[in-house]
Amino acid sequence: MGTLQTLTIGPASLEKARAMLEGLRGFEAELVESADGRYDVQVSLDTDRDISRVLGAIDTHVTERADGPARLDLGGRHYVIEPATT
Repeated sequence: MGTLQTLTIGPASLEKARAMLEGLRGFEAELVESADGRYDVQVSLDTDRDISRVLGAIDTHVTERADGPARLDLGGRHYVIEPATT
């Protein structure tokens, strides 16, 4: 087992946060409201395999919805997953 990490996804709206949460069904994900009224989706990750699976699910979700990138934070580093183009 690895060290428990939290991946935070900062959707642009509550609607997008709920859609992302639905796209991450099967993972330890939750919707969290910040003090300033923003909504984030947080996913608990235990292993590198968990990280890989969650990133794959986010990539699929972003590509299928095609309504913009997902902005992520993991371990204090920021990432963006763009929709795949064909």
